[in-house]
Formats: sequence, structure tokens, C-alpha cells
Amino acid sequence: MDDLARADFSTIDERPAPLGDRMLAHVIDALILFLPLFALWALLLRHVPLLIGTVVSNGLSLSYFVFLEAFRGRTIGKQLRRLRVRDRNGELPTVEQTFRRNLYLMLGIVPGIVGSLVSLAVIVWIAITIQIDPVSRRGIHDRFADTFVTQASRL
Repeated sequence: MDDLARADFSTIDERPAPLGDRMLAHVIDALILFLPLFALWALLLRHVPLLIGTVVSNGLSLSYFVFLEAFRGRTIGKQLRRLRVRDRNGELPTVEQTFRRNLYLMLGIVPGIVGSLVSLAVIVWIAITIQIDPVSRRGIHDRFADTFVTQASRL
């Protein structure tokens, strides 16, 4: 059992975030990103190859998650669900940690049905690994980045 599994969440008035709230926060963030990325796509597709547009839009999505989680501990979706990303010591994660944690988002650059299937498989794998860890609710991406996600019991 690792240190995070034994963490005393009561001292920070937070508990490990449940899968449903984490998923809902991610859907909120995806909706927030949709309009700006759609507008960017509309502009880019006229002037650049499809692969470059895909890399740029996926890179911007990755940047949204990396910088908000590293400098605020949460994205807008996480804030609305009272979630916070923390490092092993309960502090804000580093940029490197949040980059590692969200790197799976770049799977969207793999073209065609293969990219879609690989992305879906990784998302399902993340959800399964969160769900089967009843103590700290860390997904494979959290373990890779040495982070965890907490939920405040109140605002």
C-alpha cells in the first residue's frame, strides 16, 4: 500500500474524489473547450493540413488542463464539483506532474478509427483504475504523475 492510500484526508477536510464527480468535471471542461476549439478548427482547416490542426487543438486542450491544475489545483469543471488535484504532500502539483497526468489527451492525434479506439480504451482504463482503488481513488494517470484528486466536503 502506498503513502497516498494511507493519507488522512480528514486533516484537509477533503476525501478522495469519486469517479462520477471526476467524470462530470471532465465533461464540463470538455464543454468549456468545445466552442473555442471548434472556432479554431474552422479557421485552421482552411489553411493548414488536418494533422497540424489536430495537434494544435489537442495541444491546447492539454495546456488547459496542465496549467489550471498546476497553478490553481483545478480546472473550471473541477472547481464546480469541488475537486482539487494534489501532489503526494497535499500541495499543488508541478507542471511536470500535471503534464504527465493529462498526457493521455494527446492520443487524439492518432488518426482515424485507431486513434478513437485507443483513446476510448485509455479513458475506460483510467475509469476502471479509479473505481477499483476504494481508498485513494487514484487512476493509472494519477499514479503515473504521483497525484491524487480530492473532493471538499463543503465549499
